[in-house]
Amino acid sequence: MPFWFDENHFNRIRYGLSVKEILYSGKSAYQQVDVFDTYEMGRTLAIDNLYMTSEGDEFLYHEMLVQPAMVSAPSIENVLVIGGGDGVTV
Repeated sequence: MPFWFDENHFNRIRYGLSVKEILYSGKSAYQQVDVFDTYEMGRTLAIDNLYMTSEGDEFLYHEMLVQPAMVSAPSIENVLVIGGGDGVTV
């Protein structure tokens, strides 16, 4: 049965997604990780109940992060990605 993932900030900003299915939910020593499939945004990652990224909008963030460095480098033979825990930058 569908339900809503809601993220609230200071009772002023609310972000919600209608969830079709929980694909993964687990807790490590450091954080709660949830991956779920949504109707509009596809597969979505939330860490500690905070929205991180989804198939539907990840390109907006990653294109702005990667492209300026890639087009300004004179030669690209090796690349180091620091962070990028969702793996999409790579």
